[in-house]
Amino acid sequence: MAAAVTYYITTTNPRITVPIAAYAMSRTFWREPKVYRNLFQPLKQATMQNGGTTGAVTGVIDVPVVAIPGTVYTSGANATSMSVVGAAPDNQTNTPHRCDWVPKSGYAFALKDGVTIPDPPVLNAPQACTFNAATTTDILTQATGTWWPDNGDIVTVGTAGNGLVTTALYTFVRLSSTTGKLLLNGSVVDINTANPTGVTMALVTASALPDAVADVFYIADPVLVSTGEPL
Repeated sequence: MAAAVTYYITTTNPRITVPIAAYAMSRTFWREPKVYRNLFQPLKQATMQNGGTTGAVTGVIDVPVVAIPGTVYTSGANATSMSVVGAAPDNQTNTPHRCDWVPKSGYAFALKDGVTIPDPPVLNAPQACTFNAATTTDILTQATGTWWPDNGDIVTVGTAGNGLVTTALYTFVRLSSTTGKLLLNGSVVDINTANPTGVTMALVTASALPDAVADVFYIADPVLVSTGEPL
């Protein structure tokens, strides 16, 4: 049986260091489900009073209503009715709960002996290329390869420096069939030194990344990991 190693994990904001005993540690990418509800908002209708003795509705006077869009309330024997409309732009076409996959980068720790940390998929040639970049505009221009990312694709770069980090997950903004920019945490990446050339770029889609698995502890960037207790 292998011995566990104590790793010290330091978050950046707030700055907290916690120890964790793990049998393996790996820098990796993974995906997590993001679950969120559609926006339910109170639906208000104008005054509708009961018009008969067998009314299903006795009175609605600007009362918030939560109901499935398309529901019709009839006011008794009267022909008056009230239809419910959706407040959300998509009219609840995405039924709650709605799930999405979120790509993550960071570290994974095996909490049990023998547990395997899943490796990210190997990216194939059709999903990779090289680019040149300009410091003045931060625009990337395709250099080699037939593939170029679509708007919103998640990509990695293979050369550090020039404001780029090989361990980061970037969001691609496509400007044309051969140009684009990189976003990190919502901001355009600043190509801050000499114009880099021939930098590799590869596609990493959330659907291609492995799921987080049991008995593996994941902690996402930004985080620092060391085997010695920080001073």
